[in-house]
Amino acid sequence: INRQQRTTLTTALGAAWQPYKSDLIELGLRKEQVSDFESPFLFSLGYKHAFLEEFSDRAGVSRNFRAPTFNDLYWNSLGNPSLRAENAWQYELGLQFAKKYWNLSLTAFQNQVSDMIRWVPGASGQFQPENTDEVDITGVEVQGDFRWKFGSNQWAVGSSYAYTKSINANTDLQLVYVPEHKAVFNFKYSYKSFEILYNQQWVSTVETRSDHSGGALDAFSTAAVYLNYKMSRFPVLISLAAQNLY
Repeated sequence: INRQQRTTLTTALGAAWQPYKSDLIELGLRKEQVSDFESPFLFSLGYKHAFLEEFSDRAGVSRNFRAPTFNDLYWNSLGNPSLRAENAWQYELGLQFAKKYWNLSLTAFQNQVSDMIRWVPGASGQFQPENTDEVDITGVEVQGDFRWKFGSNQWAVGSSYAYTKSINANTDLQLVYVPEHKAVFNFKYSYKSFEILYNQQWVSTVETRSDHSGGALDAFSTAAVYLNYKMSRFPVLISLAAQNLY
């Protein structure tokens, strides 16, 4: 990489207001001055309301900005020095149920991204970064976990499922290498310094060509088991892992 230089100055302000015990309003303001890109004024606004002891809902909106990294711009023979900065609007609605041992949440979201920076395979098959003019991302995510403790024994089970439509506004097609469905399951048991973890995830079919003309990758599932031991006298973690079990 030839010598390159970037100067960044970030100014941020955050505030939280709780007009009532059950209501919380959060506001964030941010301005980034990047020497080689122009950043808009950024903000985030969130509202959370607890309408029962266990239930709460939330809503949020934010404007985001991401300048290309030096790898994006200048990676030897693969970088793209013509990349534009990424801008996005993000909207979110959520519902949460929380008790002593249980936690469940449902989130709906929409992102409107302009000049999204993505590494995609070019004509030669090598991945290179490019801007995708307009991308609309909408989806729903469901998460849940259960935790229980008895003496030195601790159990935790968690799972999540996400449905995401990432559509190129110019072609009205799903982005390549972006699955519509993804599910994750986790289990953890710990006793004093020992810990056993199991993780499994499932990912749906993904397209590999922007025009969906064939070459899609089949859905797949992977699983892994980890055995950890945390030494009490030293900050050392000993881990044994078995991955891609099936």
